[in-house]
Amino acid sequence: MEELRQIEETSEINATTERAVISCMIMDNACAERCLLILSKNDFIDPDCIRIFSAIKMVHQSGGYIDLQSVCAVLEPDFTMKVVSVASELPTSANVDYYIKELQQASRNRRFVSEFTAIVERAKSGDDGFLSKAQDVLNELSKGVESGMRLARDFVPEAINKLGSQDKGIPTGFYDLDDSIRGLCKGDLIIVAGRPSMGKSSFAANIATNVAKDGHVVAYFSLEMTSVSIVQRMIYGLTNHSENEIVSDMKSDNPVITGKVFEAGQEIEPMKLYLNESSSVSVSKIALECKKLMTLEGSLDLIVIDYLGLIQTDGFGGSGKTRPQEVAEISHALKRLAKDLDCPIILVSQLNRNSEARSDHTPMLSDLSESGAVEADADVILFPFRPWVYDREREPSEAELIIAKNRNGAVKKIPLYWKGDLFMFTSVAR
Repeated sequence: MEELRQIEETSEINATTERAVISCMIMDNACAERCLLILSKNDFIDPDCIRIFSAIKMVHQSGGYIDLQSVCAVLEPDFTMKVVSVASELPTSANVDYYIKELQQASRNRRFVSEFTAIVERAKSGDDGFLSKAQDVLNELSKGVESGMRLARDFVPEAINKLGSQDKGIPTGFYDLDDSIRGLCKGDLIIVAGRPSMGKSSFAANIATNVAKDGHVVAYFSLEMTSVSIVQRMIYGLTNHSENEIVSDMKSDNPVITGKVFEAGQEIEPMKLYLNESSSVSVSKIALECKKLMTLEGSLDLIVIDYLGLIQTDGFGGSGKTRPQEVAEISHALKRLAKDLDCPIILVSQLNRNSEARSDHTPMLSDLSESGAVEADADVILFPFRPWVYDREREPSEAELIIAKNRNGAVKKIPLYWKGDLFMFTSVAR
């Protein structure tokens, strides 16, 4: 059953990518001409996409301009609505290079499996030519793979242009943090970790809200908290009033805060913050949902996953792996996903109990739970820390953010202010 589920998910991902390519071709004539040069109908497996691709090729060969009308004109009238449906899946063709790359990879994978299945059968039958055939297939498939090796001189112009560049990633809303890590950079895996009650989930949610308020597209996977609870916490922060204050105001004869609640709802309305509250998901399922969202919105700016301990592995059942091995597999896969989608990923994680035994309880990189792979894969590791949890003589609002790993900068501590009744951190400077 597990194998069947994964096959279905992979097929769905491929079909989504194929429709994205076709949509780009129909909306952009230049894009269509480029795709026709490097793709063939054999790169598709979805019957509708094969049919539409063939129609686009017919229009091109006849010298016509490729658009929705010209493509529909060479197909049967009863297929028109299908073409319209596929063509309208994307708002822009800006990401066509990404879709082409995904499509070519899937096509090569299918051909590899098909060709080598036949080669294995030849070997079983005693055919001595199977090695030669295998080498021919590898050589042919390798022609379609872009080499990852390039001379250093190819990168000199770009490197010089970026020297002293002020280009940064997406602002987190925490100004000192942005100065230290240059914002949320594309392809980065950012770990937010802590012991219970430190506010790690709240901190990740605060960043997601800040990013969405700035007009960016955010995918938020909450494996422990419901979507309604997340939105309620957003309302507390936007109104600057706690749940008790809001409930008390609603019961009063002269409600004042209630108006702010509805204003907060209106502020949330335009945000492109997408919530998924599945109790457990695999990395492949996260990838599938994110690619659907990219198709819907045309872009994806941030992925937040809360939290690591509830993510399932993508390995087939009965693998016999230890938990540290599973965590390493998940960590590697999420880092690859961040690079493949060219999008930062914030992953919330638990810390082990080691800090409980230390006198100052300050978290360290070695406290990351279950696997050293998380530390190795992460570009940035952040520890929200509230001293009051261990020392009740400290101020409950006192907090700090420990930048324990920073691939592109220094490690340091940043003071924060914790508003516990609002589940919200703010920068002390502001």
